[in-house]
Amino acid sequence: MTTYLEENLEDNSTADRPDALDAPPVTRSALDMPIDPPRSDDGPQNDDVTTSGLIELILKNPPLLHRLIADRNRQNNLIVQFLTISVAAFILFGVTYLVILGGTGATVVARPMAEVIRHGRHWPVEFMFGGPGASWIDSLNSINGYSLVIAYTFGLIAATGICLPSLYFYGLLAGVRMTARDVIIHALKAKSTAAVALIGILPIYVALALGAFVVGSDEGTQRLVLLIGLSLPFIAGLWGTYSLYVGFQTLPLLAGQSDPMNRRCFLNRLVMSWCGVYTAVCPVLIHAVWCLLT
Repeated sequence: MTTYLEENLEDNSTADRPDALDAPPVTRSALDMPIDPPRSDDGPQNDDVTTSGLIELILKNPPLLHRLIADRNRQNNLIVQFLTISVAAFILFGVTYLVILGGTGATVVARPMAEVIRHGRHWPVEFMFGGPGASWIDSLNSINGYSLVIAYTFGLIAATGICLPSLYFYGLLAGVRMTARDVIIHALKAKSTAAVALIGILPIYVALALGAFVVGSDEGTQRLVLLIGLSLPFIAGLWGTYSLYVGFQTLPLLAGQSDPMNRRCFLNRLVMSWCGVYTAVCPVLIHAVWCLLT
């Protein structure tokens, strides 16, 4: 026994020798180990996420964004920030489309659905080339231009509010324990995701429109390009639909529901049904507001 202790003491004493500096360090606990700094590609690390940081999370780190949404203490601020992103993006889209419309010398007219149904020879939205207000400045200052921006900005967001009760009841049918505020913030997150996607594809559309108009295409081609511009928010809405789909997938697991796979499958179908309802309500609301303002 004495020999064993003496050998261990001799082994431990070698740590104080100069030739022992090259030996591997003694194992330390996890608390003594250095902590790696947060990586810059993980998104904002502060407790208060700015609006620009929120856009970065939408683009780069959706899982972290979903964790922030699940935090009850952050939800009020996130609702305001999501609304800010959506309104700013839709206003920017409306002004950009108005500039393109003015550059073509065309005016756009929204006709009430009652008139369209009664006469049967008009479309709900028509473009007129070379008529009154064909100059660029007149197109920007026309009441149709301002009403177009207001109708799209208000209609795209108000349609979400109209369809929110159905989305809340869909969640209840799937057995998800969530509050009305949870539904609101997930819907606004999807709306802001679509708004960011809209700003992303807007430069591509501007380049396409400028190319079509500089070449001097006929009125039919120009009308098609302008119609594509009016449908851009709905094309970008596909990204918002997917964001809502992914966000609601996490809710059964976060709520601790039993048999989450079956509930998630049922909930996904209900979310897709809600997106279909929203797709039907949104154009009608935009057109109604547009006609009301003109």
